[in-house]
Amino acid sequence: DLSSHDVITVDGVPSAVASHMTNGWWEVSIPGEVVGDVSGPKSFTVRVNGGLVGGGNPVVVEVLPAATVATASTASGDVSSGFAERMANVTVTARDAGSNRRLLGGDGPVVVLKNLRESFPTTLVDHGNGEYTLTYVLSSPGLYTLIVSINGDPIAGAPFVVSVESYCVVGTFSPTRTDNCVPCGRDTYSAEPNQLTCEECPEGTSTHGLEGAESRANCTCLVNNYSLEGPGTICKACPVGATCAGGEELPVAVPGYAATSADTFAPCPRRGACLGQRCSAGHEGFLCSACSEGYYSASDQTCRKCPKSSGGLFALLVILVVLGAVVGALVLYVMRSEERRVGKECRS
Repeated sequence: DLSSHDVITVDGVPSAVASHMTNGWWEVSIPGEVVGDVSGPKSFTVRVNGGLVGGGNPVVVEVLPAATVATASTASGDVSSGFAERMANVTVTARDAGSNRRLLGGDGPVVVLKNLRESFPTTLVDHGNGEYTLTYVLSSPGLYTLIVSINGDPIAGAPFVVSVESYCVVGTFSPTRTDNCVPCGRDTYSAEPNQLTCEECPEGTSTHGLEGAESRANCTCLVNNYSLEGPGTICKACPVGATCAGGEELPVAVPGYAATSADTFAPCPRRGACLGQRCSAGHEGFLCSACSEGYYSASDQTCRKCPKSSGGLFALLVILVVLGAVVGALVLYVMRSEERRVGKECRS
């Protein structure tokens, strides 16, 4: 047990004051300048009559924040800018004179949000640890004043001037960011929010009357143009020998031409053989240049259907030739037989 005759010292703190209590207890006071402005655990080595105190030496002291000071308290987040129709979030942190965050809530910051004409509602949530979340939503772009005070005094940086801009969704734009958002015009688009302008559609494309286009893919080919790479790409003039409906349609051969690739077309050598996307009856193959079975190539370079009677005439001709041959052979046989008979009779 310690007595009033013992000497209590703290290493490195000559200004520490030890006061004898009762029943062997002492109270040691350490000046604030030694503790410092930073809260948190601090270690001190305590000696009695020059010797170390056993059991719990060094002594660890938890330094707590001091009382809240408004001018040391801070705000962060959307304190200088924001977007209309979007929730703004501000974190208010209560601090002591040494800028240490308070560990308890209840300081009750007072918030005023206004412009030149009126004030606007806000919501404040106390997290019980020295931090507060302030939220608000403003419907119109413009300049606003945000005042945050604690115990009647403004916090550091207050009042804040908040510049609220238009929040333009995709497909819209605001040329000054303080004007209301308007849809992109025809043949333009905006694929990202908060744009000052809308982008022009690629060459040869159009939104086809659509306003507020949200993507380059809304730009498709004009009539008499095409693209093999899909929407949102440059469209070229329709190739010779084809017709192009625009949009996402590919070129299609006109009568008299046939496709040799996706976007090349050649004239067909046979008159009337190519009907655009197909061959006319009796024509087939590359450029519809071959005659189908049952058709023949006429002198005018068209494929014509073989006459239905040609096969019967040929068969009849064969039959007549065969019959003629048989009759002729029979006549010859009869004549020779008669000659032999006559010859015998004449010799006898």
